[in-house]
Formats: sequence, C-alpha cells, structure tokens
Amino acid sequence: MTTNEESLIAENKSLKAEIVWLKEQLADLNRTHYGSRSDKTKFDAQSNDAQSSLFGEKDFFEMSQTPLAQPRVKHAPVQYKRVKGKLVKIKSTKNSRSEK
Repeated sequence: MTTNEESLIAENKSLKAEIVWLKEQLADLNRTHYGSRSDKTKFDAQSNDAQSSLFGEKDFFEMSQTPLAQPRVKHAPVQYKRVKGKLVKIKSTKNSRSEK
C-alpha cells in the first residue's frame, strides 16, 4: 500500500470512531431531554440519527406523535321518504332538500 492509501484508511477509521462518539452523545442528550417520557417516544440514536439531523430533534419528536391516518369524514345522515308504501332513499340534491 502507498502512504496515500494508508492515510485514507487511518482517516476512515478516525471518522468512524467520531461517528460512534457522536451517536453516543446524541443518545445521552435524548435520554436527558426526553427521559420522563415513555419508552415508545424515546429516541434511539442508532435508528433516528438521520431523521433527527434532517428535521431537528424536537420537530421529529412532534411528528412521531401525530397519527398517520386521517380522521373519517362524517357524512350527513341518510334520509328516506315513503313512495307507494315503501321507503326510498332521498338523493342529496338541492331539489330534494327543498321538497321537504
């Protein structure tokens, strides 16, 4: 190996060590900041380090607390009228509403 390759390998090892140290620091910060919350909401530095760096820790935490499913739309109750002794569903048009 040349000295250039050796220096690149040494730099790679030092960068990996720095990444591990930074992840540990992030985990410590998250434990102190979010320590009183339940285990579900605590950050794990190894799984959320990319998201927390993208959004900022607080923003990502708030985003993780919001439900992904949208609330159901409540429709107006179905109305019926009698036609020749049978119940028939009233279609929701302006005319049928004004006939009431």
